Amino acid sequence: MQRRLAAVVAAWVFLSWAQTGVAQEPRFDSPVACPATYGCVVRNFVDMDPTPGAHDQNCGNLTYDGHKGIDIRVPDSNSLVRGVEVFAAARGTVLRLRDDMPDVSIRETGTEAVKDREAGNSIIIDHGNGWETQYSHLRLHSIKVRPGDIVRPGEVIGLIGLSGNQIGLLLSLTL
Repeated sequence: MQRRLAAVVAAWVFLSWAQTGVAQEPRFDSPVACPATYGCVVRNFVDMDPTPGAHDQNCGNLTYDGHKGIDIRVPDSNSLVRGVEVFAAARGTVLRLRDDMPDVSIRETGTEAVKDREAGNSIIIDHGNGWETQYSHLRLHSIKVRPGDIVRPGEVIGLIGLSGNQIGLLLSLTL
């Protein structure tokens, strides 16, 4: 499962790079430790359609208009209790973060409760040469890094949560 997610992330990074034309892309590894017993599912990919329509890298519908990331979902709420680790996908410097939002579905609170904070608890990492990643919807108080920290690929930076504009447990990785 880890290799499959790493391949998905690598494909996503390549396709994103092809769209942006940035020459010096970093190497990205899998950003999540999917449990071996039940795994993770990629729920959405990058929207590759520049028009108001939407399609993923396979011309499929696992995306939505304007989506700039990959959403990786774990299957159940027991994952929140156990904790599913989120890794830095590449070397970089932590720019900023938020770690004060509760793990609660917007089905309970409504979207107004997360207005202007839809990404929930999140971390933004600068990888140089214009590359940044954002790790969104992390578990409350699980973030293990601070602004200015240098992170390495595979370093644990937090746990998957249910913060922000979410109805299910997932990590959203945006480039």
